[in-house]
Amino acid sequence: MLKTKESKGITLIALIITIIVLLILAGVTISAISGNESAMEKAKQAKELNENSSELEQMQIAAVSAMANGVDGKISADNLKDVLNGIVSQEEINKITENGPWAIKKGEREFFITSDGSVDLILGKVSDLKAVEGQKATELSNANSVVVKDNVGNIVKIPKGF
Repeated sequence: MLKTKESKGITLIALIITIIVLLILAGVTISAISGNESAMEKAKQAKELNENSSELEQMQIAAVSAMANGVDGKISADNLKDVLNGIVSQEEINKITENGPWAIKKGEREFFITSDGSVDLILGKVSDLKAVEGQKATELSNANSVVVKDNVGNIVKIPKGF
């Protein structure tokens, strides 16, 4: 009887192929996690949109409450101050004058409230408009326009697709 030599273990070629496949998988995974269209970037954008939506809704509820307490379905400065007490800083409440519309800051976000109860999230400055639209933040604003500030600080509504 002849004895044959059996190989136990992996060959050098199999080892090299395994290493190459692992390197390719590592590269794909790293590029999926970090980069412009990565899962992390999309999660950050989703978080920002969620926070914007949440605060916009809170301000819309405050505006409706102020309208309910007002005369003729309009928001008065006193009613707005009452409902915003505890929601925004006292400094912002002190800025509310008798004549609307009002620009109210809540944390990092700024909202535009009119006496008829319309509430818009001010999404940035006119110069930032293209970047803002690129983040799809316009979905939070009026269906037909984006609310921004011009270079002087005036509130401007710009049609979508500007």
